[in-house]
Amino acid sequence: MLCFRRYLAHSSAILPEMKWGKIFVQAIRKHLLFCLLILTLIGLSYLWVKEPIGRLNLQHLPFALEIVDPDEATELEPVLVTPSHFIGAPTLLYFWASWCQSCEVEYPKIIRVAETAGTPERVLAIATFDDLKKVRASAKRKNQIISIAFDRNNVLANTLSLSVLPQSFLFDEGGELIRHFKGPIPKNEFEKLTHSLSLSKPLDVPGG
Repeated sequence: MLCFRRYLAHSSAILPEMKWGKIFVQAIRKHLLFCLLILTLIGLSYLWVKEPIGRLNLQHLPFALEIVDPDEATELEPVLVTPSHFIGAPTLLYFWASWCQSCEVEYPKIIRVAETAGTPERVLAIATFDDLKKVRASAKRKNQIISIAFDRNNVLANTLSLSVLPQSFLFDEGGELIRHFKGPIPKNEFEKLTHSLSLSKPLDVPGG
């Protein structure tokens, strides 16, 4: 009899929890399709507004970047580089920052790619999320075989929705994006980059 009373007491305690749990499950089932529909619409709207990074064309990117001169304290009329400078040849845009340790490690490898390909004017190192004075100081310590540009106010980085550094974008001679590396470039890709950059004639790039 005592066991039976304990059973009833236990049952009366868990019944309300079971009732509310059942209501909760029913509510989820009832609104599940609605939630899925909302999430689907959000995803479609994101794809509609933001062009997939794989469909980028260099010639359609709106940028005019300042070429960094490590020896200049001020630049009243900075030299600018635009997408038109890279028409007709493969191009590598390398995004970095003076505070980025991974960038410091990888930068000499980018230099080596440019030297081996024999086309350093097709590699543009773009400093972003950074301070121009710090970029100049960092540029003085680097091999200046490739041009360094400054992304003032992070305009180009924001256009590409960059969230980490380094990042590399390889475009073909028509300006179409063919390779994108978010973070350091894998070791087995450097030879491919070198081959891609050595395919056509040199370009006349400011600061190159």
